[in-house]
Amino acid sequence: MAEATESLLAGVPLLIVRPPGSSGALPTVLWVHGYGASKQTHLAELHRLAEHGLLAIGIDAVAHGRRRPAGFVHRVSSSPRENAAVFRQIVGETVAGLPRLVDGLLELGLSEPARLAIAGVSMGGCVVYGAVAADRRFSAAVALLGSPEW
Repeated sequence: MAEATESLLAGVPLLIVRPPGSSGALPTVLWVHGYGASKQTHLAELHRLAEHGLLAIGIDAVAHGRRRPAGFVHRVSSSPRENAAVFRQIVGETVAGLPRLVDGLLELGLSEPARLAIAGVSMGGCVVYGAVAADRRFSAAVALLGSPEW
């Protein structure tokens, strides 16, 4: 079974699962969790992807996991407008950091430049839509339960 290792690249905490016995650059899938979760939430999915020869990387979205600032509380506000603004900010800042992360993966020789994908669930699906609009290097994308309307 592939081993999961934690890392930090371009300011983004990562959970990296490589196929057993692999070396060099690999086709890569970035995986983004939903609101209130973290990169560890989808460890099983990362392992499945690695079993099929992919470099599987879970990331912590802004304000989540290791990026969660002290005092930040994931809660439902009484104001839908306030909730929407916080959500859009988290998604937008997460999307904005992805090009630097991809740059780092390529510079380190971890990822094949022509075989980059991104997948996400719920809030992570929203990040996927923003990512493919902002960075044309992604050649595949899967947005599960996410919307481009954020």
